[in-house]
Amino acid sequence: MYAWEPAFEKRIFFLRWSEMAQLIRVSFGYGVVQLIWSMAPFAVLLLTFSIYINKVIAYNSSNAWISYVNTNITTNESISEGLLTPEKIFVSVALFNLLRMPLTMLPWSISSLVMVN
Repeated sequence: MYAWEPAFEKRIFFLRWSEMAQLIRVSFGYGVVQLIWSMAPFAVLLLTFSIYINKVIAYNSSNAWISYVNTNITTNESISEGLLTPEKIFVSVALFNLLRMPLTMLPWSISSLVMVN
């Protein structure tokens, strides 16, 4: 064996170790981005329904008008129209699912337009 082999072995080991550490960080970041990307539609639905429910609860809990409550609701009979029903849930989920694919394609379309110019 030559005397330079252990020195290069140490350098190569250090470079491989730092490369693996970098790959682990990149993989972790990629996993976090994928988690956020896959959870975004559910988070949007949850946020939409919770805002809708809070609007109805805010109107029911106080008789005072709140700025984000629809001012067209004037009687208790019309507040039942504001309740979250299965029809409203299914229609909302269907509409959000229709929007999912175009919103997925939007970043790719923008980057393609930038590359063309």
